[in-house]
Amino acid sequence: MKNAKSLNIMVLFAVCIGVAAFLAAPSPAQARVGCWGAGCRGKDPQAMGCNQDAITIASAVERGARVELRYSRACNAKWSRFTVPSDWLARGAPYAFMGVGNRTLQQWRARQVWSRMWSGPIRACGGMFTHAGGVEFCTRTL
Repeated sequence: MKNAKSLNIMVLFAVCIGVAAFLAAPSPAQARVGCWGAGCRGKDPQAMGCNQDAITIASAVERGARVELRYSRACNAKWSRFTVPSDWLARGAPYAFMGVGNRTLQQWRARQVWSRMWSGPIRACGGMFTHAGGVEFCTRTL
C-alpha cells in the first residue's frame, strides 16, 4: 500500500511539473516576434512577426478606402494599415504612415499597405498619391 501511495504522489508531482512547464512556455505569437515596445519603432510589423496577433483598435473610412490603427500585444507596438478599393489603383499609389513619420510605400499597385511601427499614443493615417493631388485621412489618436 505504501508503494502505491508513493507512486501516486510521484505521478501527481510529474503531472504538476508538466502543467507548469506548459503554462510557462511563451505563446506562439510571443515566441516569433522580433521586437518589443520602443525597440519596434521604425520596423516593419510583418518582418518582426507583430502582425500575427494584431488587432484593429481604431479605424476610419473615406470614399471606400479604410485606414486602421493596428496593435500587437506581443510587440506592444502600433502601425497604420491602409486598404483601397481595387479601382483606385489605376489612379495612383496608396501609402500609409503614422501621425509622425514618413509616408511608406510598401508595394506599387498594392491594395493594402502598412507603415513602420510606433509605440505610445499615435494615430494611423493613409492616403493616395495621384496626379490630381490625392486624398489623405487618419484615425483618432490612441
